[in-house]
Amino acid sequence: MASTLPPVSEILLKQFILERVLNEDPVTRQIILLGLLPAGPQKENQPAIIQLTKTAFGDGVNAVRDWIHGLSRVSVIDQNDVYGEALGWHSSTTEGEPGCKISLVLNATPEHIAKKTKQKPILIRETPQTYRDVMLPYIDSIPKKRIQWVYNILSHETESEKIVFEDASPTSGFIILPDFKWDRVTMSALYLVAIVHSEDIRSLRDLRKNHIAMLKNIRREAARSCEAKWGVGKAGLKMYLHYLPSYYHLHVHIVSAEMEGWPGMNVGHAHLVDDVISLLETEPEGVFERMTLTYTVTDLHPLAASLQLAQDQVAW
Repeated sequence: MASTLPPVSEILLKQFILERVLNEDPVTRQIILLGLLPAGPQKENQPAIIQLTKTAFGDGVNAVRDWIHGLSRVSVIDQNDVYGEALGWHSSTTEGEPGCKISLVLNATPEHIAKKTKQKPILIRETPQTYRDVMLPYIDSIPKKRIQWVYNILSHETESEKIVFEDASPTSGFIILPDFKWDRVTMSALYLVAIVHSEDIRSLRDLRKNHIAMLKNIRREAARSCEAKWGVGKAGLKMYLHYLPSYYHLHVHIVSAEMEGWPGMNVGHAHLVDDVISLLETEPEGVFERMTLTYTVTDLHPLAASLQLAQDQVAW
């Protein structure tokens, strides 16, 4: 029997009556809509679902270059040191919502380039000895200027208008503000960061029992601030630390619980603040100093070979 359903066409889709958004994923750039389309036997409206996915920029370097050159309008979100964030409108979308979010790194170093390059992951089991012999000397060697943008925030030199909460204590204080990765429009992609004032706490490995109160304060104030400003309470937030972190100055990621599939949430990278606090409370002092921590690095990481060598010498 021949189908009585109408053919998919521009004419059909233009008749779509939107009722509500079923789901939206800022990571995959998909949105799923429920509405009505004339698909009944008498062309009466029936429930219909449309899933939209933003397409790729096109094949080849030339297509992407032409797309960038076709930008007709750019609105800066933030600029701090070498980093910039903006919204872009293409020549075909000069009105309404922007066509893309643009992240820019000026004067890109080899480290910047390696971080953004597709790489092969390598699983590392970092023992306390490996941390002391391999990782700690590397951390000590990193010049402070590499995270000048962090000090700019802490000193209110840049992004001060974005701060949603600050505890000014030099030892236990912190600043909470929207992360560069959030466009501050898409609520399902809500993303803030809490950066501590102390320069002595560089990573998860440095946390001790005397930091419990600071972590609880971050957790409490992040939830309070998000509830007050965006209507997202503690049940709608995930808070975690990275190990290895992208920069060695302690910071906590605060994201919408709706976010799934973000690379920074992977097992072996993200450590929930709740779990970190619990371990500090229940274990003897120095638990993160004693732990073997498992994570991935890439083949372009400057310590990839050294970490693999150290790992191969440990019985498993």
